[in-house]
Amino acid sequence: KSRVMILLTDGKSRGDNIPFDVAMKLVKQNGIKVYTVGIGSEAGEFNEKHLREIAKSSGGAFFHATDEETLKKIYEKIDRLEKSTLENPTFIKKRYYYEYPLFFAFLSLLFYTYLLNRRGMA
Repeated sequence: KSRVMILLTDGKSRGDNIPFDVAMKLVKQNGIKVYTVGIGSEAGEFNEKHLREIAKSSGGAFFHATDEETLKKIYEKIDRLEKSTLENPTFIKKRYYYEYPLFFAFLSLLFYTYLLNRRGMA
């Protein structure tokens, strides 16, 4: 099973809480593949080189989406790249049979006690 992160971005910096090198170190330590998806046109603040670097260093891939249809195809491609089978959990129903001999043992004990009391009365 692989861990995957899809990073959708328009390339604009919104104030980093975690420095880039620290974030990449965490990604590598946890074995996460990052698929970067640049949204919009390259004419804006879109930094394809930076996004390619992120994807390459984590073992992922870079994609460029210009519209909703392209984004849908990108998701489908990532889905094909990261196919993994989910294991069905196996449930085992246990049945305990100790109750039956225990019941007869208890019944025998009661009968034995009854016989002892009966002999004591006679």
